[in-house]
Amino acid sequence: MSEPTFPQFKIREDELTVGTRWRKWIQQLENMLTGMNIEADDRKKALLIHYGGEEIFDLVDTFPDVKKSNFDALKTALTNHFTPKVNLVYESFKFRKLHQEQVESVDQFHVRLRRQAALCEFADLEREILSQMIEGVISSKLRKKALRDKVTLHQFLQEARNEELTNKQVGEIEREVGQAAAISRKPRHLKIEGSQSQAGASFQPKHKGTYKQGRPCGNKSKCRNCGGTFLHPSTRPCPAKGKTCHLCGKANHFASVCRSSGKQERHKTAIKQIYHEDDESDSDSAGVFQINTKKSIHTVTADLCSNQVKFIVDTGASVNILTKTSFDKMHKKPILRPDPIAIYGYSNSEKLDVLGRFTASIQCNGEKTQATFYVLQTPEKACNLLSATTSQELKIISFLNNVTISENLFEGFGKIKGIKIKLHIDEKVQPVAQKHRRIPYHIRKDTEAELKRFEEQDIIENVKGPTPWVSPIVVIPKKTGGVRLCVDMRRANEAIKRERHPMPTLEEVINELNGSKFFSRLDLKQAFHQLELGEESRHITTFATHVGLRRYKRLMFGINAAPELFQYHLNRILHDIQGATNYIDDVIIFGKTREEHDRNLQATLDRLQERGVKLNKDKCLFGAQKLTFLGHVFGEDGIHLEPQKIKCISEATAPTNIAAVRSFLGMTQYVSRFIRGYATITEPLRMLTKKTQPWTCGKPQQDAFDQLKSALTNAGVMSYFDPSKPTKIMVDASPCGLGAILTQKGQVICYGSRALTQVESRYSQTEREMLAVVYGVEKFHMYLHGSKFTVTTDHKPLLGIVNSSKPCSTRFERWRLRLMPYEFNLRYSPGKDELNPADYLSRHPTNKPTRDNKGEDYIRYVAKASVPNALTLEEVKEATKNNPQLQKVMTAIQSGKWEDKSLSSFLNIRDELSVYDGVVLRNHRLVIPNILHHQVVTLAHDSHQGIVKTKQLIREKV
Repeated sequence: MSEPTFPQFKIREDELTVGTRWRKWIQQLENMLTGMNIEADDRKKALLIHYGGEEIFDLVDTFPDVKKSNFDALKTALTNHFTPKVNLVYESFKFRKLHQEQVESVDQFHVRLRRQAALCEFADLEREILSQMIEGVISSKLRKKALRDKVTLHQFLQEARNEELTNKQVGEIEREVGQAAAISRKPRHLKIEGSQSQAGASFQPKHKGTYKQGRPCGNKSKCRNCGGTFLHPSTRPCPAKGKTCHLCGKANHFASVCRSSGKQERHKTAIKQIYHEDDESDSDSAGVFQINTKKSIHTVTADLCSNQVKFIVDTGASVNILTKTSFDKMHKKPILRPDPIAIYGYSNSEKLDVLGRFTASIQCNGEKTQATFYVLQTPEKACNLLSATTSQELKIISFLNNVTISENLFEGFGKIKGIKIKLHIDEKVQPVAQKHRRIPYHIRKDTEAELKRFEEQDIIENVKGPTPWVSPIVVIPKKTGGVRLCVDMRRANEAIKRERHPMPTLEEVINELNGSKFFSRLDLKQAFHQLELGEESRHITTFATHVGLRRYKRLMFGINAAPELFQYHLNRILHDIQGATNYIDDVIIFGKTREEHDRNLQATLDRLQERGVKLNKDKCLFGAQKLTFLGHVFGEDGIHLEPQKIKCISEATAPTNIAAVRSFLGMTQYVSRFIRGYATITEPLRMLTKKTQPWTCGKPQQDAFDQLKSALTNAGVMSYFDPSKPTKIMVDASPCGLGAILTQKGQVICYGSRALTQVESRYSQTEREMLAVVYGVEKFHMYLHGSKFTVTTDHKPLLGIVNSSKPCSTRFERWRLRLMPYEFNLRYSPGKDELNPADYLSRHPTNKPTRDNKGEDYIRYVAKASVPNALTLEEVKEATKNNPQLQKVMTAIQSGKWEDKSLSSFLNIRDELSVYDGVVLRNHRLVIPNILHHQVVTLAHDSHQGIVKTKQLIREKV
């Protein structure tokens, strides 16, 4: 049997660190032996000597007493031999040299110190770590406080987390920047410091292009060019000299003292505002609102990694944005790291191109903090955005003056006090203990780490004794490392009775928010997990892992009754607070004045803290003047339809052939009873569908098309969403796009469409139709989550896949898991009887392909994990390419046509098959071409694990 490669241990590589390297090497070796299921003591000892190399072999010969002993004794002897060679002076020297890096948080610095301290054998470990943290931390104010108050390590870390690097640096008080100009429209309103004045201020005569030293500005102690102290010392000239004003564009003065009357006209552009859109199971996505205003945009220039970068201060943004243009101009560029976050354009489901993120210190007007920045591939004239949180930490903005926000609201993991959820379980439903789904060895450690994290957070617990219900889990690797655990609750949900608590209607929300001008949105940290499950309800959440059974102690995302339960209990917590409402886990606070909003917000925050609720600080929105909610934009200027709801109609292109005309008329026919004079308007288009009529596209046809587009988006056709009414989604897929329409009683609530990616365009038609279902349901998540609805499709094979519990292909399995939190009926609507209204949207998509690759990431992982040892995916791909039968199978999968009799052995399992990158998968296993069968079996036998384990190994892979 050929053994896997493993690095030899080199004793003489660095004798100063031989002890540390040995402990790491022997641990990695033991991990490999466990992963290979090698338990025989003689084999383990032989492999230790073999992999240890010649130096270890010679060293073992000098141990006569242990040469013939077992593996553990040999390991102990070698460890004792190397351990004295840990150079404590050298390790302590390395420890004393550790300092916090610019792109490192205090917690990350603490972890580095603790790892190194473990090698130093300090008598008082905590004291030594605290001492080095105080010396090495960036923040001098934090250092002073620690020395003054004699804090413990725990207290120091707590203080650092609460105010992460927001203190002033010693020696930077007289920083040569423009002085702050506090501007406020009214008391306790938004205050901008270090930015230009707002409209309405009185102005002095304009600056000239030349610089004049020593000219006071009204006040004899102030310089008219920089706003600093006048006169400037001869050794330190005015800092404004040679600088350009951000307002008027002229030289030799700062924006804070600009006297140009034309400065308002310079910034009549749109402010972008960032928001987050969280998914309990997948997390991490963000988007962009927009506040269109002709008032002055507030800009600041900040020091980012020793580079002067200009930002727009955005009070609604929850993440910091840096354009690629600005990033490329930086002289000292931090390292970009990948991040799964998705950022959207304003009122748009189209994701922006996130190139990566970095964390670094940023300084402005003498204040300093550490923040994360996302670098976007944006148009050339796009602006950098500074989030509300970072702007507050830098003291650039100061709003919510009357609100005290406790950092305790954002720390740790929450459990709402006084509530234990009882699930109503139908005892007539026969319990099902499903089989455990095998987890590949190379991700078992990550899976165990995730289980341990859940146990430490009191989310799950071990199961002891028999249990009637057992659900399987699907382990999904994350791009940034680690895994995500998804419990397949479909069978268990059949026994859980849903509670039909009423959801607020849009009319009720509009009535509540009517006239409000200030808004906040609170995001609960892993919201469902903050509600505790009663002891009597936990058994139905039991799931199987390779390390035993676990069950949930908290409400979980996969439970079908979770949304309405959470809606009910959170509403009960907030019901008596003015100016606060919730829609499932979204908490909205509003007020007609800043004072009223702040008062309502304070009451809400106090109540949430009192009940033990925890918030996600990065995803909360405070003090905004516009709010997008349930497809509408609420603001000072009233309530407007969210542009994204009708974008795919307003931007749709005119049909260019008879089939496209029929498709467009099919969409309009669905709502024809709401369009006055429908028959007259459509006459020029209907004429084109007649066989005797030659194709023409003149002014009558274009006018008819434009009239119908306008009619499709007016108030007569479109309606408010009402949770009490039956809801239906119509979906469709074409070779180029996906379409979806959300309706209630024949009236449209929202339209949606997007183009397919290159990979998606190669899907079979059944796969595309299933993707259209997933797209429509997830796009209208805000309307559908927590309610029962209907999805209609004109592709009948989908019914047998979605409504079945039988095994299916890996791609379908992933999609079924994404649909699991929703309760819906899939209904077949034959296209020949009634043209699918979503057909035109799927054939004329207006949005670019999404970058959502969660499904393809999963199937890529499955394909790679299924390759047997000593084979590569490329070998399997090449053998599949040269196998005529598998080529026919791939064609049948993609076309849906299985008439070829030579494929009869695949016919009964066709729903379990999928194609990925030139190979065929059956569920999570590879279909191995005949030419490789002998090689795979031989490799499995080489491990000498016995007949049963050898068969099990082969079945897990192929």
